[in-house]
Amino acid sequence: MPKLLPLVEELQSRPTLAWIWADALPAEWVRALRGPDATPPEPSPNPRLTDIALPYVNTIRTAGTCLRLEALRAAEVGDTDRAIDILELAPLMARHLEETRVVATCIGAIALQGGVIVEGVLQITDLAGDSLTPAQLDRLDALLDTVTHQKFTTDLIADERAVFTDAIDNIYNETDPLGDPQISVAGAGKLMMLSGSSVPPDLDPATDIPEENKQAAIERFRAMALSYEESYDGWQRAWDAAAAESSPPVWTWTGPPGFESLRAESESAAANNRTLPHMLFVSSYHRIAEFCELLRVQTDAARVAVALQRYHNQHDAWPESLDALVPDTLPTIPADWVDGQPLRYTRSEDGQPALYSIGPDGDDDNAKPLPQGAGERYVYPSQRESRPQVIPDGDWVLWPRS
Repeated sequence: MPKLLPLVEELQSRPTLAWIWADALPAEWVRALRGPDATPPEPSPNPRLTDIALPYVNTIRTAGTCLRLEALRAAEVGDTDRAIDILELAPLMARHLEETRVVATCIGAIALQGGVIVEGVLQITDLAGDSLTPAQLDRLDALLDTVTHQKFTTDLIADERAVFTDAIDNIYNETDPLGDPQISVAGAGKLMMLSGSSVPPDLDPATDIPEENKQAAIERFRAMALSYEESYDGWQRAWDAAAAESSPPVWTWTGPPGFESLRAESESAAANNRTLPHMLFVSSYHRIAEFCELLRVQTDAARVAVALQRYHNQHDAWPESLDALVPDTLPTIPADWVDGQPLRYTRSEDGQPALYSIGPDGDDDNAKPLPQGAGERYVYPSQRESRPQVIPDGDWVLWPRS
């Protein structure tokens, strides 16, 4: 881990992500993360954005986790300034991810900020507690100011259009007699591989099947698949629907943004034996909207945790309610993402505080923790009503973390 810190700091001299798209994963990063004998993967012979983006995002996320663990080790031995120094490297890593706006880097940046910056602030506030000085609390607040939590918009993943165009052009890579793009035999095989299906021999360019058999098979496949223009229009509709439906406050959402229109389109296609190539590229859009909202509530919780610690340091006691924090240490009480009401706060019989969201079941269980492994995934009202037996009982306890 100590070998990794200088590499993260060295990112400051790299103005954009161009260095990573052009090269294989830097050997020094691979060795720092996986050991001195590790070697980086070979670069793709035909590199595309998706070929190199995913390993890079995963490396940055792994490096971020290492940063947080190193920061916690410093906090545990009382070196809080060093712990905050380490966490302050994470915003730079997030900014590098955000420079290229595709699904992979968007989710990576959200995970990095939530799992390193926000979680680090929550855990350091919990670990260091009363030993935190006003200056250190100011630094934690400043760290939270770097978190770019925002609504899902098409601008958030604007470069995804290039990824989709690149992929779809490699599927519709022949032209029909009218000059319009059409699916090739190789393109059909790529599409089936992307969907997790095995490629039949008559759609595999490498087989020795007679060419007329392959031609008959691809004609049947083309008849079932959308045209290039229809695929592009379908992708644009899914993109727009996810952004539009995620615009209102999360507690008013009736379901995953854009998901119902995708489901209806899929059912219609199945009924008519149609293939929808664009569906392979849009299924994660509603998840990004959920990730954005989760990052918001986590960041809000971290701000309240810092404000609570400020209050405790000043009064040697925890407040009776969050109202006592406003406006001196907190501008407003943040909203719970489940119902839009202020985040919940309670104190145990021995006076210890708990900050929490009412959880997936939609009712207040007075900071009763969710079962281990329940996770922090948003549950929509329709899901609570249709499958109440699988919704765990309890609340999301946001702070303290221990």
